[in-house]
Amino acid sequence: MPFDPLQAYRQASINTAQQGQLILMMYEGAMNHLKMAKEKMVQKDIAEKGKHLTKVISIISALNMALNEEAGGEIAKNLRSLYFFMTRHLTEANIQNSPKHLDDVLKVLNTLYDGWRTIIVERRHELPAS
Repeated sequence: MPFDPLQAYRQASINTAQQGQLILMMYEGAMNHLKMAKEKMVQKDIAEKGKHLTKVISIISALNMALNEEAGGEIAKNLRSLYFFMTRHLTEANIQNSPKHLDDVLKVLNTLYDGWRTIIVERRHELPAS
């Protein structure tokens, strides 16, 4: 089968869109578990708060490990810094039992989610017709 550059571009675009959807799902999961952690924190349910915070930290860790600073340059470095900030803040929230710390992390996650969603929507509009 001969190489078709247009087909290769389409496949790369589809793969990128699928990766983008996965990233959005990860952010959604982190935000949902963070909201549950806050609810459990307010209810003083320490065990459940811990379970949800652990899930949030795991998701952020996975996002961090997926970064490619070589390909992503300054953006990847900035994301890595934000992921470290959020992880530290979540640890402090757990120790201090601080809903405000959770709110701070939720704001960062929401901002990143909105940014990724915008990028993905723009890429969908750039996809060529089959």
